[in-house]
Amino acid sequence: MQLSYANVLCTDDYLSTECSENLIKCIDKFKRSRESTFTGNTCLVEDVTKLITLVIDAALVARRYLHKP
Repeated sequence: MQLSYANVLCTDDYLSTECSENLIKCIDKFKRSRESTFTGNTCLVEDVTKLITLVIDAALVARRYLHKP
């Protein structure tokens, strides 16, 4: 699965709400696809995607309250 063009454009703005939301959508799409991961991976996709999504969601909430750019 390849990253979308929108995600590539966001590589220099990691604090962007739009980029974070796009990444969450991408992660969800990958999880639902049930595609294989990289060779040698021993992590569970469900666990990793949950954790990454949780951290991004927390950062988005914190950003709203802290009003950081």
